Amino acid sequence: DLRPEWPKAVIGNQNDIHLVWFVRFTNPDKTENLQVYYSNLPGNLPQPVPLTFLPTLTPLPTATVFQNFIPTATSFPTVTVKDIDTGVPNTDVYATETVLGGLFVVGIFCLGVSLLYRLITRR
Repeated sequence: DLRPEWPKAVIGNQNDIHLVWFVRFTNPDKTENLQVYYSNLPGNLPQPVPLTFLPTLTPLPTATVFQNFIPTATSFPTVTVKDIDTGVPNTDVYATETVLGGLFVVGIFCLGVSLLYRLITRR
């Protein structure tokens, strides 16, 4: 009863196949042995090119001498009002303004009611 056990197949880089398995058998003297097999089928792809890092050489900066270099006084650019991008208002901006405006009105109303209550209860 020679049946292969634990067969393992691996495909290599060149499309080659490697197979490994073992067989258990019993000798006539009642000892159990293992026989291991290996098989290889060569591939049909060329040897892969190893990937290596080839650094790109960059030239070093050359030193230059500025002759007759006269600095000029340049002011910073001024930004006019029309150059400022305020963005397009959306519904979130309007909702925030509405909520804050409502809170301000409610705060003024509560302040007025509390002042009126104090004036009435002081008598």
